[in-house]
Amino acid sequence: VSMRLWFYQTCAEFGYFQSTNRGTNVFGQTQSSNSFIEYCVQLFGIDVDQIEKNIEATNAYYGERDYYAGTNVIFSHGTQDPWSFLTKKSDPKHWSVVIVEVEGGDHCSDIGESCFYTNATCTDNMIQIQTLTLENMRRWIDPVFSVPDRGNHLNKVSVKTLSQWKLLTTSRSIVNCSCQKLRAERSSEVANHSKRRIDFKKWNKFTGKGQYELLHPPVYEKQTERLDVTVQGQGWIEQTWDHFNPNEERTFKQKWYYNYKFGSKDGPNFLMIGGEGPEDDSWVSHESLPWMTYAKEVGANLFDLEHRYYGESKLGTNDLQYLTSDQALYDVVTFIRTQQVKQNLTGPWITFGGSYPGALAAWSREWFPELILGAVSSSAPVLAKNDFYEYLEVVEEVIKRQSQKCHDRTMEAFETLHKLAQDPEGRASIQAKFTFVCCLEMKTIADLDMDNVFAGLISLFMWPVQFNAVDWS
Repeated sequence: VSMRLWFYQTCAEFGYFQSTNRGTNVFGQTQSSNSFIEYCVQLFGIDVDQIEKNIEATNAYYGERDYYAGTNVIFSHGTQDPWSFLTKKSDPKHWSVVIVEVEGGDHCSDIGESCFYTNATCTDNMIQIQTLTLENMRRWIDPVFSVPDRGNHLNKVSVKTLSQWKLLTTSRSIVNCSCQKLRAERSSEVANHSKRRIDFKKWNKFTGKGQYELLHPPVYEKQTERLDVTVQGQGWIEQTWDHFNPNEERTFKQKWYYNYKFGSKDGPNFLMIGGEGPEDDSWVSHESLPWMTYAKEVGANLFDLEHRYYGESKLGTNDLQYLTSDQALYDVVTFIRTQQVKQNLTGPWITFGGSYPGALAAWSREWFPELILGAVSSSAPVLAKNDFYEYLEVVEEVIKRQSQKCHDRTMEAFETLHKLAQDPEGRASIQAKFTFVCCLEMKTIADLDMDNVFAGLISLFMWPVQFNAVDWS
């Protein structure tokens, strides 16, 4: 289910379609962006024109990669990360936006293992990056120089959008207090994709497209023992379905995790924003994680909020119009305001995230600087893009760098597979070799089904590159 939900988000907001569209590559012309678009049409009724409009609206809404307007943000990416093309890698609009590059680093590598924990195995570069991250957070919490809420930028669309985003209030309070839930009213010139009702259709086709989803970096059980249950646990918060409808009365329960071991009522608060999958207590349980080290150093409480629709934070509907990044950001706002009141937390908030949640973290600081002091954004694809052919270019580059022989044999293998896929006998041999779920021995096979076969094979190369450092052999 998570895979299908995330694929909907790519159709409705981001694109991110990893294709083999450009030039000669190790995988051949086996994965066209058109196949992703056709899935968007068949599954959700979102055609290519709408996809392009959605992507354009998303970039206008957030300022995309080049015109990001937030301050107090750390953007990090690895030199081996296939997603790095979509991340913020240069031209910060304010000195408080820090951009760091992990030498030989993979996807979200700087938030996966703390360099200051016992038996840590970090490079000098990684130690410098995590030290710099901690120093910047200390500077945010105890500033020497004042920092504006937003930096200067030239994106007229973003400036106009920002000025037209109005915060509204309703008579429904979060809890028994004078503060009220935030509502937002967007102009007609900003993203429209969340206003259109999209219902789940019956899933009559298996698709491996979910293998392309972005995930939090893996958290390993071996890292440390679980912490004292008296200071950590989980909770539920009531969220509204539609933050942009002041008359909305429907609500759902959103899951969150906490760890108060290092924090206090007036200390900083760290919030890990959940992404396109279920959350568990790993992020608040393992002291070998970098953000746990940072929390210990600055005395911060730790929170992890599951993304709406994913895991157990379900709306109880097949209607997907409320599965958008802006709705998720207002979930974050409501969560923070609720914790401030219910637990009397008076300290500042810093958001964290890796990959898609990293983008949410950066956007949360950009849009709500009065509430969020700063953001740590790892491998965040802040640029929405339809034909994301650059992803597999990085994969090919890594394969070639590791072994020219492996590169050449991989190219030869995909050329052979492409030829075999042209007739029933050849497809039968592919089926016998790899045992796919779908039956390839049929006389005819849909183009999308064959594309899906190649997507599964290409993913065998994608994951080792995306989630392993450059020295992985």
